[in-house]
Amino acid sequence: MIHGKLAVSCFLGKILENLKAKHPTIEKINFFSHGASSQFKQKYMFTNLTFLQEIYDVSITWNFFATSHGKGAVDGIGGDVKQHVWLANLTGDCASDAESFARIAVKHCKKTEVQLVLASKIMEGTAALEDRWLNILSLPKTHMMHCVIPVRRYVVKCSTYSSAEHFNTISLHPDYDLASDVAEQPVIKHDSARIGDFIVVEMCGKKTRNSFVAQVVDSSDDCLELSFLRKPDLDKSGRADVFPVNADKSWINLDEVLSPPSCDNRNHYIFDEKVL
Repeated sequence: MIHGKLAVSCFLGKILENLKAKHPTIEKINFFSHGASSQFKQKYMFTNLTFLQEIYDVSITWNFFATSHGKGAVDGIGGDVKQHVWLANLTGDCASDAESFARIAVKHCKKTEVQLVLASKIMEGTAALEDRWLNILSLPKTHMMHCVIPVRRYVVKCSTYSSAEHFNTISLHPDYDLASDVAEQPVIKHDSARIGDFIVVEMCGKKTRNSFVAQVVDSSDDCLELSFLRKPDLDKSGRADVFPVNADKSWINLDEVLSPPSCDNRNHYIFDEKVL
């Protein structure tokens, strides 16, 4: 059985297609699932959501349960269907493949809609999906995110939980910027940067992008010398930073300087969540 990103992409398209056919005026869909990285909680699925929202003209929100499997009504429905098929097997009505499984499930699960999706149907969209996924970036701190909302193609909003006050807007592709989605922040241009100002540096790797906080310690005509901060080992908020014991300094070109952060009694520098 195909049970990865290709299958999930196909199943989601099928679900949205049926929902729009039955409820043409539907405007918003909230998904809930566990956080299995092989199926749901990964860059491929996040990218697909941005396309599906556009294709089916519906607002989508995806919520993840706390880490682990077997939570929620979805698992209960799936277990009920499998139990009915298993009981039918005991009476001689055996399921030997996906088609016979679906036939038995439709026969015995009157209150559950069961649809058959063949492997050939899943595989026929492979080329288009592989092209869509070319060069996409991972969502920073994916494991910490429990709510993802597509904004437009390759752009999503995410937060640690659905009722959070602030969401981070992230581009999943290096060719798609956030110019129209990022709220205005207090910015001082490079030529006005002063020693002591704090900045956020975004560094993109081959598959991920990460943000690092640094303080300006020196400057020249076209670059800044920065002293980078790090997350303290015991901090769980994701918003505090400290200077390491061994200074981590580097010269780099930058053009945005943030307003100063607050500092707590442990010398932790606290930044506005909307900035990071």
